[in-house]
Amino acid sequence: MKNIFLYILKVILISQSYFYMHCTVKQNDLSSLNIFTLLPHAQIKTDFKFLSIYETIDRVKDNKKTPNEFYIPIYNEKKESIEGVLHIKKDVSLPSNVKQVSICCPGYSRGKIPFLPRKYPSTRYGGGLLYTYAMLHDTFLHGPIVTCDSISQRNYFNLGQELDQKCLQSIHQQIISQVPNARIVLFGTSLGSFNVLKFAQTNPKNVDTLVLHSPVFSAKRILRQLCQSFVTKYSSTFIPNIAYKLFPYWFPNFDPKQDTLEQELENIRGYNIFIAHYEYDEFVSNEDVNLLISKLKIHNNVHFISTSDAKVRHSHFSKVPEIIEKTNEFYKNQGLLSS
Repeated sequence: MKNIFLYILKVILISQSYFYMHCTVKQNDLSSLNIFTLLPHAQIKTDFKFLSIYETIDRVKDNKKTPNEFYIPIYNEKKESIEGVLHIKKDVSLPSNVKQVSICCPGYSRGKIPFLPRKYPSTRYGGGLLYTYAMLHDTFLHGPIVTCDSISQRNYFNLGQELDQKCLQSIHQQIISQVPNARIVLFGTSLGSFNVLKFAQTNPKNVDTLVLHSPVFSAKRILRQLCQSFVTKYSSTFIPNIAYKLFPYWFPNFDPKQDTLEQELENIRGYNIFIAHYEYDEFVSNEDVNLLISKLKIHNNVHFISTSDAKVRHSHFSKVPEIIEKTNEFYKNQGLLSS
């Protein structure tokens, strides 16, 4: 009976895979990931060329020509007035006098995908820029920042493996070549934190700080928590194990043999790490985040904050003043707050 059930699920997923393979645009190289550099400016000049953030995203999404350099206004909380502007440049493009840079790794960004609730909307193309803009507005990030879209196309999604690492390595190398002495902060949210943790094992030059929101570090653990959250609270091993076996059929670029970050966490050494977690997270259990912290604490300086605030959902902490305050306190203690 179990084998019949497994076979039926395989057929369904392979059929879905064939359908999506022919209706999605493949995203298999760095040029398609929309890398942007964000430089916050306090002063507004009348000769600035402005695009709204949503106009920019629409241009990226529709493959319209996006200027190599433009400006996006930052509004106050009520959107009544402009309180600053962001200078946006395509690719990695940093002034030579920059002393610190953040690399923002967003989480999984999708269009309409089955099996996930509609309350998790996001943008596949330009999602990195949109997410980073939001993080700047909420002061979870401080400029300059380099970001890109997550590798979210089903055919290329690989959960922190070769393609994700290749993108992060390329951005890091370009930053080092342009500003060799700048301190670098790695900021990851959700599956983006998976990429950050994997990359941190290589001891990248000038990186001494990691900021992780709702961090994940194991595909098997994500699937177990998802099954408990959305399928049944009583699913312990059977359903998650089947889902894990079928995972490569849905995401053919994911290699289960490389899903080893959990066993490699103790290789991450010498960092200042800030972790924010939602206690009722549908993707990351309290048990998982506690395991992550216990392993990272062995060789790193770890700061942790969690919330049970009902306004929160997975990796979205903008409505929690305490987490915003603690994040900025962490930045200040590390000497990373921009003037």
